[in-house]
Amino acid sequence: FKSDEKNRKKQILKFFTISIIGLTLNTIITILLVERVGVPPTIVTPLAAAIVLFWNFFGQRRFTFKV
Repeated sequence: FKSDEKNRKKQILKFFTISIIGLTLNTIITILLVERVGVPPTIVTPLAAAIVLFWNFFGQRRFTFKV
């Protein structure tokens, strides 16, 4: 198992990119459902978290770690 510095930096950048996209998705989902649709935050928060959990898992798996 070998890793050079260049590949590690690319992997870290991919990791943070996927994470920032997940954070943005969480925010957008929450704002849309709470403010626009009127769904209570107690319902929206776990729903948004579950959606973003899948995004983060599969995004990291596919793009960052390429499994």
